[in-house]
Amino acid sequence: MANTQKRRARQQQGQVNKCVKYSLFFYNFIFWIIGSLLLVFGIWGLVSKKNANLDEITGLVVDPMWMFVILGAVIFVISFAGCIGALRENTCLLKFFCVALGFIVLLEITALILAIVYKTEADSVMGNWIQKAINDYMDDPDIQFLLDNMQSGLRCCGAVDPNDWDSNRYFNCSSPAVSACGVPYSCCVPDEDSDVVNYQCGYGVRRLPEVDWFGLIWIDGCNSAISYWLLQNIIIVSVAIGVILIVQIISIFFVRYMLEDIEMIKALW
Repeated sequence: MANTQKRRARQQQGQVNKCVKYSLFFYNFIFWIIGSLLLVFGIWGLVSKKNANLDEITGLVVDPMWMFVILGAVIFVISFAGCIGALRENTCLLKFFCVALGFIVLLEITALILAIVYKTEADSVMGNWIQKAINDYMDDPDIQFLLDNMQSGLRCCGAVDPNDWDSNRYFNCSSPAVSACGVPYSCCVPDEDSDVVNYQCGYGVRRLPEVDWFGLIWIDGCNSAISYWLLQNIIIVSVAIGVILIVQIISIFFVRYMLEDIEMIKALW
């Protein structure tokens, strides 16, 4: 009751809740900076590789630079609207922010449900991405960086098994390259006694019988490794997703609260 009376008194004075206003402003300002950095980084990556053309749009799901550009642009636009809308008490920008963020929350929840219900199909999509990335491994430094970190971090090789690297023209067994019938160094079991990375450790290893691969390279595919990692870290992943959704939902409630204040103030004019 006391809070309601304070709110009405504040509205009659033509003031919105300062705590809500500046919380929204600083929250969105931080994400506006993050979005700007992601956007600039993505554009820089595309330009530096000289592949920012229409043909590369078809490779959207593979090239991480396009993902940085799209994610950065979305965060930039939405957070900018929330930032300026909160600071200037602009109802149009605040409503746009509220609707856009609500739509994103619905998309996230829908994607999460679909990923759980259609786990097999989701695994297939991930497998297709890894396979496409394997094909482009030597032609794109960003994909090379992602795959190397994925394989070394998850201790896996290929999408299903190391033989997936036969689809890459440089690692194919019929290739004239020195890497023929091999795998990248990130597939190799590291030598704990050496601080020097042997970038040729996987060359020619697939010429050996598969029983001899154990101890030389990782023999599990990254598809199963990702599923196993998610299963092992299900609590951490669930908490992280929950925190993100809660923060976004709280932001929507804050915007609605501020909009009510603004509309009430306008009604009193």
